[in-house]
Amino acid sequence: GGGALLYRMRASAYALGATGVAASGCEPSAPPTPPPPRACDASHTECVGAQQARLYRLSGDYNPLHVDPAAARAQGFESPILHGLCTLGYAV
Repeated sequence: GGGALLYRMRASAYALGATGVAASGCEPSAPPTPPPPRACDASHTECVGAQQARLYRLSGDYNPLHVDPAAARAQGFESPILHGLCTLGYAV
């Protein structure tokens, strides 16, 4: 109690092809740093199961972008995309 700040929460979102960011008062992200002009140091391929996105809904993310083809297309993707947390798990 006592009015002390217990936590602060910050969220963000993205929209493919969005315009008008400067007019919103927010600064756009810096452009990505291009890769060096040489072959990659290493490469590895993973096979992600077809049901992985549905399984990851157990983490509490019910965004249809991850399982519904129509929702994914409406947001600019060809097909549903894997959850960021799951992608991170495969990457590390």
